[in-house]
Parts: sequence; C-alpha cells; structure tokens
Amino acid sequence: MLKYTLRQLEYAIAAADAGSVAAAAERLGVAQPSISAALKKLEQQIGVQLFVRQTARGMVPSAQGVRFLTEVRSLLAHARDVENLSSAGPDQMHGVLKIGSFHTLAPVYIPSLISGFRKLYPKAVIQLEEGDEGSLFEGLRRGRLDLALVYRVSDAPDIRMTDVATLPPQVVLPIKHKLAVQTLVALADLADEPFIGLNIEPSRTYFRRVLKSAGVEPRIAYESSSIELVRAMIGHGMGYSLLITRPVGDRSYDGRKLAVRDIRESVEPGVVSLAALRMMRPSVLAAKFETFATEMISSRKT
Repeated sequence: MLKYTLRQLEYAIAAADAGSVAAAAERLGVAQPSISAALKKLEQQIGVQLFVRQTARGMVPSAQGVRFLTEVRSLLAHARDVENLSSAGPDQMHGVLKIGSFHTLAPVYIPSLISGFRKLYPKAVIQLEEGDEGSLFEGLRRGRLDLALVYRVSDAPDIRMTDVATLPPQVVLPIKHKLAVQTLVALADLADEPFIGLNIEPSRTYFRRVLKSAGVEPRIAYESSSIELVRAMIGHGMGYSLLITRPVGDRSYDGRKLAVRDIRESVEPGVVSLAALRMMRPSVLAAKFETFATEMISSRKT
C-alpha cells in the first residue's frame, strides 16, 4: 500500500516549480500550513529530504529530490492520462502542456502549432516559455517543460531529440553589397567582410562552425541576441551574417531591404528538433503534441 497520496505529490511539484511554499499555496489556492504539513509528512514517509531551504533562492530540490520529483512528474502525468481515458473524444482531452521554444524558432512555428493543436484539443492548456538552449534543457530537467523546440547542434545524453526539419543556412547581405548580385555566395568571399553574429547558443557555435568549415574566421563587428537587431544592422550596411530563420519579405525590422542568398559551398544544415527528457514518461497530451508538431513542421514548405 502506498504511504503517500497524489495530493502530497502535487504539492511537492508545486513547491518545486514555485520555489517556495508560499508561492505554491498562492498558485494552488491552498492554505500555506496545509502544504507545509503535507511536505513534511511526505519527506518522513519516503525518508528523503526533498528540498534544501536557501535564503537567496528559496526552496531548491536536493539531489535526491530532483530524482524523486522527476519520477513523481511521470506518475502524475500517468494519473492524468488515466483520467483522460474516460474522455469521449479529442474535444474532451484536457491537461496542461508546458512547451519551450528557442527564441528564433518561436515566431516561425509556435503560433501555428498552438492554434492548430488547440483546434484538435480545445480543452488543452498550453503554457509557453522561450529561451536559449541552456535554459530550455534546464527547463526539461527541472520539469518546467514537457517539450522544447530547439536546434540540434549538440547532443546531451539525458535529452531525447526528435528531428522535424532540416534547413539550410543562408548568407544575409545589405541589398547594395557587391555580392548581392550573385544567386550563390561563396563563404570564402566573405572572409574580409565584417560579421554581425547572433550570440545565443547554439546559434553562435553553429554559425562559427559553418564558417570554419569553409576556412573563414569571422571578423566580428557586432553581436546581438536579437535576430531582428542583426538583420537591421545588415540593412544599414554594417556587415553580413548567416541565418536560418527567414521572415517573409526579406526586410529588416525598420524596413530596409535585405539580400538573402544561398551558400555556394556544401555546409552543415540546421536541424530543428523536439527535445524531451529521456527518462520522463510523456503524458498522452505531450505525445499527441509531439506527433502533431512533427507532422506539421515536416510537411511545411520552407
């Protein structure tokens, strides 16, 4: 017989996600003493200190707590799946789905993914978090996220990747640049040109790798975490860049025309993937979203 209840486990996850008992109580609409008592009893029942109380950071899961709470998330996901088994159809499928996306991928794919998925499952609640590779992977590991849409530049042993699209990088030039008249641009011809880099990972590492494969060491003029600022600087003639994301219209945010050209050399493509924690059992809702996203992105014309 189980020593603890699903309610205790839900309180533990809420405290881990919120970072404190007080914040968890407010989020759940439950009295703070009730959560404190439930957590204390749970720790006694399982013989594990789940949280370390830190003055600056609040409640942080202990090493044992991280492992235990990961399994708890899987257990609660399974419990919600059991509840969903009684649903009459897709329009009754409910639950919260926490999706993350790399900054530059979000505006390209996320709106159509969320709107399309909610047409199929209108009772699903989707929460969105944007970030770089590091924050998204940490979100998966900490249980803040069920899935994350990322570029696959490197592999982590605890992260499962499902590739959904392969996209070629392109050269972005000022419209009056001397190379803009060409349909194909050799990276070697850009060796002495000022480079404006996207400095969020893994984009920074990937684009440097592409340039290095052509023997080019970029002359970095500026770097930015904003793809729109990079494009705007190019529009003002301040340099060139390599990008994968290509907004419709080939104009910078302030309206200047850009020249987007294919690369003459054969270079490493960008791979878009759906990432999930390998040891985390996906909920039915997460599995359905993964299938939907894979099919939608794979069939999308780029």
